[in-house]
Amino acid sequence: MDYKIATIDDIEAILKLHKKYQIDSIKEEDKKDGFVTTAFTKEELTQLITQEQGLFIAKEGDEVLAYVMSASWDFWSKWTMFRHMVADLPNLEYKGVKLSTKNSYQYGPICIDKRVRGTEVLPTIFNFALKEMSKRYPILVTFVNQINPRSYEAHHRKLGLDIIQEFKFNDNRYWEMGCMSSRVVNNDNLKIREANKEDVNAILFVVNRAYRSNDGWTNESSLVSGDRVEVSEIINYLENSKSHLFVLIIKDRVEACICVEELNGQAYIGFFAVNSNLQGQGIGKKLLTFAEDFAYKSLNLTHFKMAVLADRGELIDFYLRRGYQKTEQTIAYPKDLNVGTPKREDLIVIYLEKEV
Repeated sequence: MDYKIATIDDIEAILKLHKKYQIDSIKEEDKKDGFVTTAFTKEELTQLITQEQGLFIAKEGDEVLAYVMSASWDFWSKWTMFRHMVADLPNLEYKGVKLSTKNSYQYGPICIDKRVRGTEVLPTIFNFALKEMSKRYPILVTFVNQINPRSYEAHHRKLGLDIIQEFKFNDNRYWEMGCMSSRVVNNDNLKIREANKEDVNAILFVVNRAYRSNDGWTNESSLVSGDRVEVSEIINYLENSKSHLFVLIIKDRVEACICVEELNGQAYIGFFAVNSNLQGQGIGKKLLTFAEDFAYKSLNLTHFKMAVLADRGELIDFYLRRGYQKTEQTIAYPKDLNVGTPKREDLIVIYLEKEV
C-alpha cells in the first residue's frame, strides 16, 4: 500500500471510490457501515490538491482504497455547514487553547473501501495526513453526524479524537472532535531496549489495551474476553533465559513490546503489542523488524514462527505482507493458558512462519 499526497492524476480514481460511499450513490446495504455526506466535483478536488495540498490517499496499483481530506477553514467556507463552525470557533477551547482559523484546520471527510476496513489502513492514513498537516496547524478539528455511529467509533475510540462539543445544524446533531496534530511520533524520539521488572505494569497496560479493549485495529475483544496477560506471565518471560522481551520507549514511556523466544531451533515471536493510541505510525513494523534482526543476528535463528487467531484476517494479512506464510498447523484456543475466555467454542489459533 502506497500512502501519498494526491496529485491531479489521482482524481479519477478518488472520485470512483468517493461515488461508492457518498450518501447519494452508496448502496443501501452499505450505509450501516458508514458513508460520506458531502459530494465533491473534479474542480473542487483539483482546488484541494493544488491550493491546499490537502488530499491524502492510500493506493494499491492504480486503485485508490482510501482518502483523507484536510484543509484550511477558508477552503471549506463555501459550504454553509463549515461557515457555521467557523463562526463558533472563538467560543471553543481545546487543551486550554482558544480555537481559531489560524491555529486549526478541518479534517475530513475520510473514506475507506470496505475491503480494507478494520486493518491498519485507517490509522496509517490518518497519521500520515496528521503528520503533513502538523507542519501548518497545531490542532485538528472535525465533526461526525450522530446518525453515523460507525464513524464516531472509528474516530473517538480507535483514533483517539476528543469530543470538544455537541452541536446542532439544519436539524442534525453532530459531535465536534479534535486532537493535537503534534501527537504523531517522530521516530528519532523512540528507542528499543530489553525489558526489566520496572516495566511490568507498563507492559501489562499496553498488552491488555491492544488486545482486549475496543481501541485500535489490533484488538480481539469481539472474540475473547478477559485480560490477555497477567503480571506473573510477564515475570516468567523476564526470568526465562530463552526469552528475550523488548520494549519500545517514547519520551520515557513504554508504548510497545515484543518477545523473541528460542524454542526447538526456532524464534517464536509473540507478546507483540503497540499502544492503540499510536497504531498506524509504523511503530509495529519497526519493532517487528528489530525482533527479527535480533533473532537472526544475535541468536543465529533463521526460522520465525508466531500464532494468530484464525479469525483475525486483517492481522494475518499484515504479517503476510511482511513475508510470513500460513501453515497447516492449528490448535484450539488455549483456555488452559489463562489468556482470556473465547466467546466462541470453535475459535482456533493458526501458526505463521517465515524463513530468512
